[in-house]
Amino acid sequence: MPEARACADKGGGVVYVESNAMRVSLVLSSSSLWNNTARSSGGVFHVTASGASLQLKVAYFSSNHAGERGAVLFMHGTNAATVVTNCSMIANSALIGGGVLELGEASSIVTASTLSNNACDGCEGGVVNLVGGAKAEFEDCVLHSNFALYGGVAFLADLSHLGLDRSSVSGNKARNNGGVVYATDSSSLVSQNSTFSHSGAPSLLRADPYARWPLAMVEAEHREVSQLSAARQVAQPEDEKQSWMELGGVPLEGGHFSAHNTWEGAGTCSWAVVTAATSGIEVCRGFPETWETACAADR
Repeated sequence: MPEARACADKGGGVVYVESNAMRVSLVLSSSSLWNNTARSSGGVFHVTASGASLQLKVAYFSSNHAGERGAVLFMHGTNAATVVTNCSMIANSALIGGGVLELGEASSIVTASTLSNNACDGCEGGVVNLVGGAKAEFEDCVLHSNFALYGGVAFLADLSHLGLDRSSVSGNKARNNGGVVYATDSSSLVSQNSTFSHSGAPSLLRADPYARWPLAMVEAEHREVSQLSAARQVAQPEDEKQSWMELGGVPLEGGHFSAHNTWEGAGTCSWAVVTAATSGIEVCRGFPETWETACAADR
């Protein structure tokens, strides 16, 4: 298996493709890239060419570092999607955004991969930072023990979109808020058939900073955040008696509930169960031991 280690004074510890380059297609397969460093963005790859495409297959990325953004990949302004398949991305770090990936006006599809112990120590997105309408889809992935100041797994801004499908999300942490995702500026998260375990943060989801109670799973900074929809998902708080509940639509201003699903949320000092049904929306507040009583009282 080929190995690579490098250091770059600016971006792209291994590969740097600038904006005025011709159409470029990069394919990396059966390789190991570790201890690469960029003083600015893109610890391994820095790509800003509009026609560039990147495929990563059966590769191992570990201990790569970016002084600014994207410890493995910094990609802005490209038309083609980055495709990541059967890769392991372990213990990578960036200071400002994207412990693994930063995408701006770009997209990525990550499939059957493990992303763990990555960090953005200074700010946003322990795994991925999405800006400028970027899109990222994680399918059949494991996202475990990642860390950031905001958004232990992901930070979303500027109409960006994140998909989490058939994935396991556990043990991720944010020093401030958004233990899994911090979403702002009309960004959206859509997730299906994924398993979430409680992460260490004051909240994993909050509808907006002025909500009467904190919820869990995503930190939504502004009321424009559009929706969180789900189907047959399982939320598993590690430190509470209630073992699981189906995770459905989350109440966000301007968003909606998914009918017949239930959301379980853990906040700093209270719990909430919100149920969406065709007959209306029912909100129940209280600790897990008193959910039934609290629901009855609210009716």
